[in-house]
Amino acid sequence: MIQLNGNPVLQIGNSHYESPEQGTAIVKLQRLLRLHGYRQVAIDGEFGAQTQQAVLDFQQRWHLPTSGIVTPETWLLLRRSLIQPAIELREGECSRAVIELQHLLQLHDFTYVIVNGYFGAMTKAAVMNFQKQQGLQVNGIVTAETWATLRHLP
Repeated sequence: MIQLNGNPVLQIGNSHYESPEQGTAIVKLQRLLRLHGYRQVAIDGEFGAQTQQAVLDFQQRWHLPTSGIVTPETWLLLRRSLIQPAIELREGECSRAVIELQHLLQLHDFTYVIVNGYFGAMTKAAVMNFQKQQGLQVNGIVTAETWATLRHLP
């Protein structure tokens, strides 16, 4: 897998079949694209036509070279341009913001979190584990500080 500045360079045809690391990178890409509103992108570890079209659209929207190749610049904008919700989230809530939270937790390797829009016990446990790992106040409530830390993607 080709890497520039620590970021994998991905393009159509790449697959988790080539290497587990590449599959993991493609899944991260697909989750980020979904967080940006590209709901048609399947999270399957395959860089197919839907993923490529979403990358092309994202690159065009952000005035990047529209190659469909995920370069370090594309990675940077995918990670840094997410809109931060101004709402606190806590157990029992059900919303689109919870879906975004669950995708972000998965991007931080809490892969056991189910993306269903409901902030249940499993999501709360992942939030608390994340807060503990990051040295934040451990309360299971997603505050502005937790959001900001979640958005600083690996």
